[in-house]
Amino acid sequence: MKNNIPKKRLFLIDNSPPKNGNGGGTIIREKQKLFFEQNNYEVWQIYPNVNNSNFINTKDRQLTFSISSCFLKLCRILQKANIIEDYLSFWIKKTLKNTKGFFNCNDTLFCLSGGELSSIILGSKIKKKYNCFFIANFHDPILNTNISGDKIININSQIPQKSRDIIFKDYILNSDYLITSSKTYFKALKFKFPNLNVNYNYFGFSKKINKAKRDENNDFNILYGGSFSKIQKPEILIKIIVENNFEGVRLFLIGDHSKYRRLDKYKQKKYSNKIVFVDQLNYEEFMSFVSKFIDVGFVSIDGVLSKYCVPSKLYEYINLEIPILGVAEGDTLEIINSNKIGYCSPNNEELLKENLNLIIRDFKSLKINIAKIKPYWSFEYTYKKTLKIVKKIHG
Repeated sequence: MKNNIPKKRLFLIDNSPPKNGNGGGTIIREKQKLFFEQNNYEVWQIYPNVNNSNFINTKDRQLTFSISSCFLKLCRILQKANIIEDYLSFWIKKTLKNTKGFFNCNDTLFCLSGGELSSIILGSKIKKKYNCFFIANFHDPILNTNISGDKIININSQIPQKSRDIIFKDYILNSDYLITSSKTYFKALKFKFPNLNVNYNYFGFSKKINKAKRDENNDFNILYGGSFSKIQKPEILIKIIVENNFEGVRLFLIGDHSKYRRLDKYKQKKYSNKIVFVDQLNYEEFMSFVSKFIDVGFVSIDGVLSKYCVPSKLYEYINLEIPILGVAEGDTLEIINSNKIGYCSPNNEELLKENLNLIIRDFKSLKINIAKIKPYWSFEYTYKKTLKIVKKIHG
């Protein structure tokens, strides 16, 4: 008998378009949408755009309203100067105005944040007006807030910004549930907001890869793939490899590294046998490259932020069954070391050098450990926890 029970509507609210680059955030957003659809939800996406497109697309279930790129730049400055509440305040107002009467009390608002408050503010305002279910999902901690004595700041920003703690509190207290992507951030938020429902859920890898056979050669190849900025500081491993003359060890750096000036000196020909730069690859190309050529994955997050987030590349390295060398704190360090799938430490040159020697020594046993835990780190497996939370809220 055909099931005619209507699907419940779930709105994924984000501060950027769903397909915004090739990074981990884009992959996770796509996986979240597909996951909820596969579990019988009618998934809609709400997001801003800079293409002067305003529409409610019922076929693709998208609600998007525009803000010009020039005006957006001005709004970012106004937010940093505390003149406006949020750089997407005008998009929020536009969305509320153009969706009048669109929502109802049975809808779920699933607001995604990679450190911004825009989606949280919009979700809170919609809930207040229509009494929807409101879930805040933090991929990363909110920037310019204080948590457990730590100040979360964007160290890449040129302009200092005042604390957003009061704004954060005003809107988050209206939520039905907070879900973080790290256990450390979950504990910190639970302590700060004891009366709120808070939990955490690791994302896991997006699509299972049948591991290709590594092309045989005598080199020991390490990969850093991802963003290049002061937050990641991949140059800390470059320095270790270059200065300590690790025989047969090569480091591949994949991504948009052209604007990260700290790497320029390592692009000289004299380093080419140790350091290899590869331009940005899409997801399929990246996974294929790693399967064929890479032995170890390197993850690096420096500073306070490393305590409260987990880089998505960590999950993909588990997927590819390659040991992980890490410079981080918090959950990233715990996942790597407690599962014995690599070696991770806070940012310290001597510890990193020691861990590189250890990962070379224990390479085979680490690969065996990763193969054992891999089934428990797929998105489908880990995200069952979030699905239970969403269903529990609906009753």
